[in-house]
Amino acid sequence: MIKYIATVTVSSDSGTPLYGIELFGTESSMAGLLGIEPDLAADDLSGAQLAYGPDVDTTINLVNVGQSGRVVLTAMGENGKIVHQNSLNLDEYQQLRVSAKDLFGSDGESFVGWLQVDSTAGKLLGIIVFEDPKGEFSASLPMQKTGAREFIFSHVAQSEDIYTGITLLNSGARTALVSLEVFNASGEKVGFTFQEIKPLGKRALLLSEWIPEIKNQLGGFIRVRSNEKLQGFELFGSRNYLSAVPRLITVE
Repeated sequence: MIKYIATVTVSSDSGTPLYGIELFGTESSMAGLLGIEPDLAADDLSGAQLAYGPDVDTTINLVNVGQSGRVVLTAMGENGKIVHQNSLNLDEYQQLRVSAKDLFGSDGESFVGWLQVDSTAGKLLGIIVFEDPKGEFSASLPMQKTGAREFIFSHVAQSEDIYTGITLLNSGARTALVSLEVFNASGEKVGFTFQEIKPLGKRALLLSEWIPEIKNQLGGFIRVRSNEKLQGFELFGSRNYLSAVPRLITVE
């Protein structure tokens, strides 16, 4: 079911900058999200994670802070192929909150890929929330309007009990040549891989799959560099929790 519901806008008359975070969830799981600046609104956005099926679903949440217009939502496969597409009108300051399974899916279908959103006139802000149907885990991320050539993932947590996942998305038209380097807390490089990501392609792997020698490391950081602009996030998880963390851009 497609839902149009309320949003909250916060501003300061004194000119003093404000920082905010919202927490949302159920009795079993909780997710958090930093406030999104209106200046980050764009007529096209990408979400590097889109998944639905019997064990997972993604909630798409869009707010149009611009003019009324037509919005096209496209489910892209990890190979860059269009799998599903849907469109609707979104008025000025109207919000759309919809399950990807309801928007794109059919009974029994499973899908893993990414989301592209395009607007004919509006300026959009968006988040994605992925969770299991039972509400036992939940994680959220802001949608991104552009990629970057160099960025940092600020923590590493890889052990028998905790995993780190790295997702990279090339939403551009040319193949990306990508280096991924892992450093320990002392700044020493302890792992490296070089990969290609095809145009419109996505790569989502555990850190131990990107770099097999990284099996037991708590602390440190990951640096991603590419000749093409990439989007991405890292994911921490265990049997008890799930947390998604955006990239920290160093070179646009």
